[in-house]
Amino acid sequence: MKKEFEYAAIFNANDVKDDFISCIASVVEECNETAILVESRQGIDRIADVLNTYESGKPELRLQIHEDVARQYNIEAETTEALFNVAAIIRNNTRTSFEESLKIVTAITENYNISHK
Repeated sequence: MKKEFEYAAIFNANDVKDDFISCIASVVEECNETAILVESRQGIDRIADVLNTYESGKPELRLQIHEDVARQYNIEAETTEALFNVAAIIRNNTRTSFEESLKIVTAITENYNISHK
């Protein structure tokens, strides 16, 4: 069963296909727990959830991608979740924004030919 969220962000299918992780980064700072939706000609799909958990008093952001939907948009769920997690760690340890942290991760992955869609 999927969790209910107070917030949802909806993106155009083309934006999701072009740069999914940047779509997510654009909402993380505003509302930590968010359902990520994608709008296409067929309707609206829930492609991922941004979760905020608290362990030992520290907030931890997690990305949960719904793989069945992600496949329709050529999103590599495992790679995207890993990139998100690394950016979240950088954000928590350097006090930079999530978007800046993601730029660091993206720059590293581009140098090593790792997809960051």
